[in-house]
Amino acid sequence: MRKFTQATRCPQIITDLDKTHGHVLLIDGDVFYSPNSAWNITVSPSIPLYPTHDISSLRHPIWGSLKYSHLAFIPTCEFGPHPLDNLIAMPTSFIRTKKGVWLDGSFILSWNGLQYDLRRIIRILADRRYVPAFPDVIDSVLVSLGPYQNERAVREKVMEARGLFLYWVGQLAYVLVLNISVDANPP
Repeated sequence: MRKFTQATRCPQIITDLDKTHGHVLLIDGDVFYSPNSAWNITVSPSIPLYPTHDISSLRHPIWGSLKYSHLAFIPTCEFGPHPLDNLIAMPTSFIRTKKGVWLDGSFILSWNGLQYDLRRIIRILADRRYVPAFPDVIDSVLVSLGPYQNERAVREKVMEARGLFLYWVGQLAYVLVLNISVDANPP
């Protein structure tokens, strides 16, 4: 059995769990079940797993599954500045024409390169431990060059793209943790 499979193996049958030590907690009106809870759960929550306008739509709790485990590693604002601030080129001005406001194409090219590099690094680290491919919750963080109605609209799109980079940071953190936890010689 591969190390990843061993590290992430769950009992196949719910009766394999020791329910005598399970917990159910009520915190601020939300119910949390431990895996070995004696309470039977009949309905699994369902939310769309595609971001609407920003990364916060992926931070909602979802039903636990190996396929979406990496979502728990998406950084939140409480932990300080954006982890990729030094790598994400941020525009300070925009191009104005009669048709509207435009984003300089060099920023899109830069973001595309960073996105490609992050995805490549994640796949290399994931392949080391036979981690299955991640679902395409976010296919790309790239935004349109424009035209936009005004500078505020293009700034909102730029900040949306910046926020969506946190999805790749979450995947990277997840594969690093897996490599460290199942390997005596992590990368």
